[in-house]
Amino acid sequence: VSASDEKVWVDGLTAFYPIFRYLEAAIDDSDDDSLLRLVDVPGMRRREAFLEDFRRYDPQQRFRNPPPTMGAAIQAYLKHLEELKSLNDVLLSAFVYHLYMGLFSGGQIL
Repeated sequence: VSASDEKVWVDGLTAFYPIFRYLEAAIDDSDDDSLLRLVDVPGMRRREAFLEDFRRYDPQQRFRNPPPTMGAAIQAYLKHLEELKSLNDVLLSAFVYHLYMGLFSGGQIL
């Protein structure tokens, strides 16, 4: 399987979309003076770009049901993020920062 294979691309989208969706919703739900608002750089958000890619590469919307091999790991990660948010939403700022920096650098600085 090649990295240029559309299935690989859709699998990546499927794995990361729920995480980006959760983090962006957490930013929206945060207080105006929260550190999460400070890491919300204009143009940073990816939710709509993910949805656009899904419409192009996966019109059947398979992303609503991640493959079983990924589903449990994604749910565990989201649960961890939810626990952090319940403690203090500022704890999510490190996840937002590193996830978006990794995405925008193409993973090269990681």
